[in-house]
Amino acid sequence: MLLQIPSGTAKILMLEVVEKVCRGVVLREVPGISKCYPAQKMTDGEYFITDGVNIPGIVRDEKSIVEINNIYTNDIAAVLRFYGVEAARAVIIKEISSVFQMYGIAVDARHLTLVADYMTHEGGFNSHSRTGMESNTSPLLQMSFERTCYFLTQAVIHGYRDLYGHPLLD
Repeated sequence: MLLQIPSGTAKILMLEVVEKVCRGVVLREVPGISKCYPAQKMTDGEYFITDGVNIPGIVRDEKSIVEINNIYTNDIAAVLRFYGVEAARAVIIKEISSVFQMYGIAVDARHLTLVADYMTHEGGFNSHSRTGMESNTSPLLQMSFERTCYFLTQAVIHGYRDLYGHPLLD
């Protein structure tokens, strides 16, 4: 950008010029991340918050200033793809715990671990909802969650058995 200023100009406010130029400058760009904000400075380093997630894109750059072991996101699927199922399980526990803490509810970590284990026990990430329960092999467990009549009807129609191999109805 070439900056031309007439010689008769009495005073130049460079702040406005610099701000305008800075808005158009991209220092580093990662596809999938639209904005980056500095977070509060911590004692053990600087942290940034982004709009969007692209862990491989951040790590791919060999000159990256981001420490791979200090990346955190609440995007469970992104963590699962990049770090694996155990890291995704840890994110599930942390996110559920933070929701309860926000409301001042104390929940034993063992309960959260049980939920996270169930959501990741197949090596992927299943939702803990009525659709996630449809993949469970135990009709009794399905009925204990939601839609009791639906799961009971499906078990009887299709002859599903409980965990011990017994039919629900004889």
